[in-house]
Amino acid sequence: MMGAVDESRQADFEAKTAAAQARRQDHPSTTGGGGGTYDGMETRVAKLESDMTDIKVLLGRIDERLIAMSAVMVTKSDLADVENRLSDRIGRVESRVSHIEGALEAKMSTSQFVQYGTGLAALSVAAITLLLKWPIISTFFTATP
Repeated sequence: MMGAVDESRQADFEAKTAAAQARRQDHPSTTGGGGGTYDGMETRVAKLESDMTDIKVLLGRIDERLIAMSAVMVTKSDLADVENRLSDRIGRVESRVSHIEGALEAKMSTSQFVQYGTGLAALSVAAITLLLKWPIISTFFTATP
């Protein structure tokens, strides 16, 4: 059984080898021996040269775009300048906010605000009570002795 498989593989190998040799004889330029012809080589080289021209044009367009982009591109020093200016502005805003907070604290503390609010609420309750009880209170002033 093993012998039949080996013989089949050998026959397959020999058939493939014979086919490859026949192809080489039909196209001598593919043998690599230097003695063949250059069938179709000129047209392939012409196509490659044409493709290279297209590639050079495309690279030229890419180069133009890169040059245009680099004209407006931000550098590290540009970013550092912007960062410094923003830091200065933030510092000034923080200073102003601190000044305003200090001024507000000086004018009225939270406890003073609560005290004034409580006093105002008490006065409001007294005024409302007075208005609601006014008919009773007015009888004392209008009563005859």
